[in-house]
Amino acid sequence: AIEHFRRALSLNDALPDGVDRRRTELAVLSQLGPALMSLHGWPAPEVGAAFERAGEVARQLESSADLAPPLVGLWLFHISGGQFARAETISDELFRIARELENPELLLQAHHSAWPTCYLGGRLAKASEHIDAGMALYDEARHERHR
Repeated sequence: AIEHFRRALSLNDALPDGVDRRRTELAVLSQLGPALMSLHGWPAPEVGAAFERAGEVARQLESSADLAPPLVGLWLFHISGGQFARAETISDELFRIARELENPELLLQAHHSAWPTCYLGGRLAKASEHIDAGMALYDEARHERHR
């Protein structure tokens, strides 16, 4: 799968620059990151590079909702590598996007990234606040894909 994703990226690079090319690159990178995680582990440098690039591409697109999936992947990369300050910065960015878009799905994801970041950083009361806020947003039927 990884080789197919890399080949897709290579073929995509040959296309004229534009929104369609960026959207395709983002879609491929969003699949490449998890594939790399499966093979090399969450904190592998290849994983970070794929999600960093996905974040760069997403920032070039108009919808900031496109930025959320690569940010979540990048958060996983940093939290699993013990880079808690960077993970917290990414979590804050997820909150900003969720609030700008008034998107409860993204807000749930932001809380889901914030509680372990706070917990692992020793801020247990703050972690508990994020857990409670996330649980208040969570609906078992509507969010079954989050399981």
